Amino acid sequence: MMTNYDTIRDLPLPAPRPVADPSEPLQKYGQMRKDYLASHHSGIYSSMEMSGSLDRHCLILQHQAEEYMEELTARMMREEAVRDEYIAADPTVWDRRRFDIQAMAEQAVLSQLICTF
Repeated sequence: MMTNYDTIRDLPLPAPRPVADPSEPLQKYGQMRKDYLASHHSGIYSSMEMSGSLDRHCLILQHQAEEYMEELTARMMREEAVRDEYIAADPTVWDRRRFDIQAMAEQAVLSQLICTF
């Protein structure tokens, strides 16, 4: 593969490849991954951006994170023995518990998928 070069201040630098628009936009987890790479792994971020693989990487990770979040939330609710009777008895307690479960699941997603390399 032949690399094109741009001359900037008399230095030949590899020209960034045009990135095709991804088939879908980055959502929450994909954008979080992109931001994490940009701020904590700038060399990897730049390399992936120049090769055109950054958006694809973030989309793949976005799908993995969404699936993992759904699976983990469902499993945690089963472990908490969340039943319809429990939900009907006190909806506000159920809402707080559900938000707690989602927060714990999201923390696991962030620590295991988004903020790692």
